[in-house]
Formats: sequence, structure tokens, C-alpha cells
Amino acid sequence: MKKTVRDIMVRDVATIDGIATVREALQRMRELRIKSLVVNRRHADDAYGIITLYDIVNKVITHNRPLDMTNVYEVMNKPLITVSQGLQVKYAARLMSQFDVKRAVIIEHGELAGIVSMQDIVYSILDEPTEPE
Repeated sequence: MKKTVRDIMVRDVATIDGIATVREALQRMRELRIKSLVVNRRHADDAYGIITLYDIVNKVITHNRPLDMTNVYEVMNKPLITVSQGLQVKYAARLMSQFDVKRAVIIEHGELAGIVSMQDIVYSILDEPTEPE
């Protein structure tokens, strides 16, 4: 049986509001020992965003922007690549590679259901027997 995104996704997704400061985002990431936060939608028709340590380094720290005066929405990436829970892992990897992203969110019935990273995908391959395509 082929492994799907459902099998490897993280269901407990750490989120933050776009109006939060970058300092608040960094504190939350450090507390949870993670490298990114999904940015909540403002309303049902909005898209999710993401803020990563990489974004903070490249858009805040290297430009000497103050952590307390910079909001998450100013430096986040939006919209996120989304995938279905039923998508085979190899296709999720191809999609993420094509768009050069390290994370994708899983949206089911219009709501955030999980997140999958390239790291999750690569590590999941260790558990699979080698099969020709």
C-alpha cells in the first residue's frame, strides 16, 4: 500500500495571528522547539500563511527591523501550498519540490487539518521498501 500524506502529516499545527509581533512568533517557536508557524486566516475566504526562522533572518534580522515593531503579516509567506490527506507522499514531494517549498498544509473541509514538511517526507521513505515506479 502506498503511503499517503495522512500517514505522515503532523496534526497538531502551531499557529499564530498575523498581527502578532515577530518577537512573539520567535518566542512561540522557541517554546515549541519548531522552525515555523502557520499564520491564521483572517476570515473563511482568506488563505493561510507561514512564517519561518528563515523568513525572520532574511526579512527582519538582516534588515535591522525591530522584533517588537514588525508584525508577522509583514514577513510571512502567503498563500501556502496545500495538499490533500489522500495524496501519495511521492506526489506531495514532487509538488513541494516544483514550488521550492519545505512545508505544505493539509486543508480538509475548508479547515487546517495538518502540515507536512520535506523532512517528514524524507524520513517516511526510510520505512518503505524499495519499489520500482
